[in-house]
Amino acid sequence: MSKKENLKVRFGEPENGWIEIRLETALNRLSLHISYTPFHFIEELIEAIIKVLDGEDAKANGSYNPERYEFVFKVENEIIHLQICAFPDYTPNENAKEVLFEHEGERVEICKAFWRSFRDLQDRVSPEKFEESFRREFSLRDLEFLSGRISQIKH
Repeated sequence: MSKKENLKVRFGEPENGWIEIRLETALNRLSLHISYTPFHFIEELIEAIIKVLDGEDAKANGSYNPERYEFVFKVENEIIHLQICAFPDYTPNENAKEVLFEHEGERVEICKAFWRSFRDLQDRVSPEKFEESFRREFSLRDLEFLSGRISQIKH
């Protein structure tokens, strides 16, 4: 990485079982609308970030019925390769995947970008409103665990 490219992540307001996620760097932008079903996207994404903090590769799935999105985190020492792919359906067919977004950055930078987006969402949308609008419970327990892990990171 010759030029540091910060990742920004932001969730939109949940509405009618959908939530938007926006990812942005200096060179790339992506906006996806994710359904509440059949995957528990927010929970999978929080769990993936926790795994990445532990130095493990991780994935999270989301859906735009019938299209499936896969957020893939590959860990190489302190560098993370993030790739977001679209599949035409729920079949894991590598030949059918379309790469929508790629980013490479420091593990801390990427994990904090996602953590900030979860915290921002939590600050803007009450747990009751989230559950009513997205039709899924917001996993406060997982977010608190992630927040504890993030606070242990040296700045």
